Amino acid sequence: MNESDIAKNRQRQREIRAARDIIRVGLSSYRKRMTGAKTKKQLADESGLFADLDSYDRPGDIDEMYGFGDITDDERVRLLQLWEAREGYSKGQYTDGVTELLERAIEKVGRQYEEDIEAMKDFEAHMARRDNAAVKRKQGFHVSE
Repeated sequence: MNESDIAKNRQRQREIRAARDIIRVGLSSYRKRMTGAKTKKQLADESGLFADLDSYDRPGDIDEMYGFGDITDDERVRLLQLWEAREGYSKGQYTDGVTELLERAIEKVGRQYEEDIEAMKDFEAHMARRDNAAVKRKQGFHVSE
């Protein structure tokens, strides 16, 4: 392994971190959009997040209100989406098939490079030990390798 390989591996690590961060931002944005939350704090507050559904016992109640003309079609769609979001909400966060896919993507990004990155870390550790031993020998210490 040479300095060029080390530089490439470090660049790859930065790219992997950046890709994971971008997916995390997308995941957060998706969760906020699905629940109507504007902030992470709102997203964590289940009672306030789904307050618009307090007067409905089931999705059919929303459809009935639309049928009576009490809510607009846009409001009906929003409330039904919010109902679905509430069903996917547990432990302070919204989860559905899309969020699960994004979370798996975060885990899997860069896995194909793990062996190269580990080899680079091992090589760097070996070189650091070698350099440290050389310094100690120059200082007059006996070093066994």
